[in-house]
Amino acid sequence: MPYREDHGGRGRSWAAFVKGRRSEQEPNETPRCRGGFGRRPPDRHWPGLAATVACIAAGAVHLTANGSAARAAAPATPPAHIESCAACHGPQGRSSVADIPHLAGQQLSYLVKQLQAFQSGDRKNDLMQAIAGQLTREDIQAVARYWSSLPPDGGRGSGEPSTAPVASSMAYPTGFPADYSEYDRENDEKSRVITVRYANRVALEAARKGQPLPSGSVLVSANYAAVLSADGRPELDAKGQWKLGTVRSLAGMESQTGWGEPVPKLLRNGDWNYGLWTPDGQSRLRGMHPQCLACHQPKAAQSYVFTWDALRKPLSDPH
Repeated sequence: MPYREDHGGRGRSWAAFVKGRRSEQEPNETPRCRGGFGRRPPDRHWPGLAATVACIAAGAVHLTANGSAARAAAPATPPAHIESCAACHGPQGRSSVADIPHLAGQQLSYLVKQLQAFQSGDRKNDLMQAIAGQLTREDIQAVARYWSSLPPDGGRGSGEPSTAPVASSMAYPTGFPADYSEYDRENDEKSRVITVRYANRVALEAARKGQPLPSGSVLVSANYAAVLSADGRPELDAKGQWKLGTVRSLAGMESQTGWGEPVPKLLRNGDWNYGLWTPDGQSRLRGMHPQCLACHQPKAAQSYVFTWDALRKPLSDPH
């Protein structure tokens, strides 16, 4: 019978160790954000959540004199940054996503070392490095001790996972694509998909002046199927570019005053929120908004935009 453990993907990690595909400190666990603004292949959003949101806390279990397990009491008031952990891992440290590890019940010393490794760069993970890099030594100890004080089921008896609390306020962008201008595009030779990136006038005008993107800015990334000829090659339009076919998916980011206030400090991207949609405008973001926030966190100096350089030099004039 194959190894299996209901602990947020640990069974898969164990199998990777056995097969020699993972070391104690995995050097490169996961690609960067695939939400559409980080120049990643389209239509494959977040395939490795186990890596992108690696566990940042702990579960110290101590043995009493008679050998039974004893656990430290939980602090009366949760320390700072617990909400940031809970956004991905659940309010009680129990993840609602199969590939996101639980925090409750983990070993204190092990997870403290992992946070330190993320900080130093010895362990590579874009999301966790962005989060751990903001923590002080005292923060690491406090966060780890808090989660270590909880029993493996999060103290809820039933052991059912909790859902992440950080929702997005971004709706499907109104006026798209008529009220937007293209500023970047790229072709994926393997999938025959074209990713076209658009910005509204507010964002374009600020970016072209080298200014931070203000409230009201909206960026949209649309993935199109290329129009193929009879021999399977992409057809070209009048400009010599791959001809756009049907829309396959969309991703977006929008900044509006006050949108950042409900977001935990470590995850906050100013007032930016994010979205993912099907071609007919149905949201497919589900519980992935915290991961979007963590992914874009390192790009604060560029208004949280991975394609900032392209945005400053749009391919077409604003409408």
